[in-house]
Parts: sequence; structure tokens; C-alpha cells
Amino acid sequence: MLMKIKILFIYVLTILFACNNDDDDGSNSDFLGDDTITYKSIANMDKDLTSLDIYTLANSKKLQPVVIWIHGGAWAIGDKTNKMDLKVPLFKSLDYVFVSVNYRLSPYPEEINNKDRIKHPDHIIDVADAVQWVYQNIHLYGGDKTNIVIMGHSAGAHLAALMGTNQSLLSDRNINPNYIKGIGVIDTQAFDIEKVINSIVTNDLYVNAFGNEKQNHLDASPYYQMDNSTIIPRYWLFPERGTPTRKYFLNDFILKLENKNTVITKIDANAYSHVEVNSLIGDTSNTLMTDAVSVFLQDCFNN
Repeated sequence: MLMKIKILFIYVLTILFACNNDDDDGSNSDFLGDDTITYKSIANMDKDLTSLDIYTLANSKKLQPVVIWIHGGAWAIGDKTNKMDLKVPLFKSLDYVFVSVNYRLSPYPEEINNKDRIKHPDHIIDVADAVQWVYQNIHLYGGDKTNIVIMGHSAGAHLAALMGTNQSLLSDRNINPNYIKGIGVIDTQAFDIEKVINSIVTNDLYVNAFGNEKQNHLDASPYYQMDNSTIIPRYWLFPERGTPTRKYFLNDFILKLENKNTVITKIDANAYSHVEVNSLIGDTSNTLMTDAVSVFLQDCFNN
């Protein structure tokens, strides 16, 4: 009887020791599954606007790279669920944990005279807070916080670029900027906000999102924010399409970015619309965007 108790005691100790000594990379862990969470709460604000969706890998036994997606919609419309039908299967097939985030939106239709409207920096503060939540919690879902790429389309592309160029958005939240491996900027011209507002006839969309104050425009401009940052993600992805003015803004930003020891991938997307460069990601019948994004992510996570 004494021998049986002794054997049972050793067995229990063995199990406890194994449970307390799981590898730090998450191997042998039971990760949480797909989920929707509220990354922060704001009084009198719809919680969906400060929520994110997490798409996990069912068979993963170790922590995997993380792709964070920011939706578009002129900083005024759109949702984290938009155009996910092809993206989710793509990123899962590449063995990446995928996160799609919401953020507070400016009024639609525009209310440029409403001083209390949601406008910059509200959008980017929310995105940065969402990235912070991911950074602190994604290991529970099988994601590797040291291996993150941030991507976005349209207004979300601007916000992704701003996350990549304004280092304080990360350091103020105790996020190591070296862990942001790449930025995917899927079709925006909002690199120099002041210049964009002054160059287009119908600029209410931008004034609605960024106001009329020049300092706000500078703070919201990835073009200028990179001057204040010592650490810039190494890998960047851009589709090139649209009007000559749109291409000028893009290439002016890329030219400056190239002086920061970055690796630039530029996709010739002239055959596609603003909507298509987003909706085609994950489309196996037309692989230009899908292949370019897949190779870009491999470069980010494997170098």
C-alpha cells in the first residue's frame, strides 16, 4: 500500500512539473480558438468600434507569426469583417494568426463643422491600442508577439503606414518596435495630409478625418513622422495604381522611405481598381495580389 502511494505521489509531481515547464514558444499548449474581443471600452461608445476579430490555427503546436489587418472606408465607414471571405483562408493556409481590427469612425456623411466629431488622432489611437492588446495577449491564441506585420487597405493603409513610421505609437505602449517586421500599405495617397488636402478640389473627406489644423496634418502624415523615428520596419509593400497625382504621393513617400534602410515591394496594379486590390487578396483565380502578399509576408517573417 505504501509503495502504491509513493508511486502515485511521484506521478502527480511529474505531471505538475511538466505543466509548469511548457516551452516559452507555446509548444504543447492548448491555444484559444477564433474569438471577438473588445480591446478597450470608451464611455457612450459602441463596443464594436473598439473590438477585433482573431482567426487562429486549429492544429498549431507553437506560436506563429501574426498579421494585423486595418479596414478602409475613408476613416468614416467600413468594418473589420469587410472582405474577409478570402483573406482568412489565405492567412490560415500560410500558418499565420490573423487579426482584423475596428476603430472609431468619423461621421458619415461628413460633418466638417462639428468640433466634437471623431477625427485624428482618434483613429490611430484606437489602432495603436488594438496593436497593444494583440502584443500583450496574442500568445493565448497561438500568436508570436515578436513577429508581427501590420497591413491595411485605403484609410486602413494610411493607418498602417502611420503605425510603421510613428515609433512613439509603439514605445508609448511598451511595444518593442523591432517586433513589427513589415507594413502592407494597400492603396492610399494619404502620406502627406497637408499636401493632399491642398491638391484636391473635393477635400471634405480629408478635412472630416483630420480637421483644418496644420499640426494635426503633420502628426497624421507618415511622410513626416518617419523623421522622428529611429526604428522603421524593414519590409514594406505597396500596390501602385490610379491617377498620376496618386502615384506621385506614393512614390514620393517610397523615395524617402528608401533612405531608412528598408526593402520595398511595389506591385504594378494599374489594371485593377481601388476595390480590387483589396478584394483580390486571397483570390486563387487571379494571383497577382495574393502571390505578392504571400511572398512579402514570407520575407517579413523569415528574415
